[in-house]
Amino acid sequence: MVLDNGLHSITTPFKPLRQESSLEQEFELVVGTNLEFILTCKAKWPKPVSSPLLDNVSVAPSTRSLTSTASITSNARSEKSRSGFSKLFGKKKAIAHDSIRPVPSGRSIMSHAPAAPQIKRDTWEDLTAVDGSFGRIYVALSQYENEIYGRAATFEIPLYNEWSINHISLSGVGKKVKKEPYQIGTLQVQMMFVPRASKSEELPGSIKEALNDLRHAVKTRERSSKPVVIDDDDGEEEEIKLSGYLSQLGGDCKYWRRRFFVLNDTTLTAYSETSHKPRAVVNLKKAIRIIQDKDTLIKPSSDKRRKSGFAENEDAYMFADQGFRISFLNGEVIEFYGDNKADWVKCLNKVIDTKDLLLAREKKLKEKIQQDQNDLAKEKPWVGLVLDSKA
Repeated sequence: MVLDNGLHSITTPFKPLRQESSLEQEFELVVGTNLEFILTCKAKWPKPVSSPLLDNVSVAPSTRSLTSTASITSNARSEKSRSGFSKLFGKKKAIAHDSIRPVPSGRSIMSHAPAAPQIKRDTWEDLTAVDGSFGRIYVALSQYENEIYGRAATFEIPLYNEWSINHISLSGVGKKVKKEPYQIGTLQVQMMFVPRASKSEELPGSIKEALNDLRHAVKTRERSSKPVVIDDDDGEEEEIKLSGYLSQLGGDCKYWRRRFFVLNDTTLTAYSETSHKPRAVVNLKKAIRIIQDKDTLIKPSSDKRRKSGFAENEDAYMFADQGFRISFLNGEVIEFYGDNKADWVKCLNKVIDTKDLLLAREKKLKEKIQQDQNDLAKEKPWVGLVLDSKA
């Protein structure tokens, strides 16, 4: 097959021609204005060999010397049979005496005329061009661009013969007449159009490479758009979650304040009681202990920074049964009380007991998010053009 786009011509190696043949050849063309190209199928085959002409036979001088002349001729041909054409085409038949007849002139000739050359007809010559071309298609990008933009599509394109001729006889004179182009088969062509985001962008070298780039980008986008889930290889427990109303003293609250809290692993987020807007975040990564014993809560704190809220505040003293305290590694203390104390203490103790595992999970989560971001950053510009156009 020969591809010709008007500027360059590329020829593939020859392969056996069958009823269904595959070249498996990929071409790369730079798209310009009104890109068109031609695919031409060519064939080569052994040419038939013409049969040899019979040698001219010598003539005897007269009937009187018939025997001797025939003998000489026979001997001469025997000598000749050892060389020349007989070596290629085999032994020739000896000439019999009765095949020679006298003529009035006194000379004799062979009774059989020399044989005409036997030429075997090459049927392919009437079906092909001189260079062996026998089929051709014309492809214009404008006809396929919408279907192959950023994706590969296969098309069945009729293959036409443009070189066949007919032999006709006019007044005894043979003449060759060219046939109208006619379909001789179908060419299966796979095409893909890859847009270029910039003149300096390096595009994929094959359809397979382009499709792999697209699949990878699609998976990365889908993964980054969904919540990241970490698979626990060691059979770790599910995420620790709890929500509800609590009264808080400490942290960002200098006085007791009722808030709506949401616990998500090592993060305790405080929201406004009325508007539910986020107000503060308590990081439990450095929490070391949960104190829930009433006697301990109402005792004045030995911490010089602040005394126990349950001991100093009369109203809070009344809710000591529903209260608990979180102590942190840096000495900070935050006190809470609420109706569902048991649930909060249970979950917070679980956070402290498993925070190392939770921290490891959080690290994995960050690494996975970062990996997704890196993969998105590696997305090739032409891939972005294709995917954004389909969005």
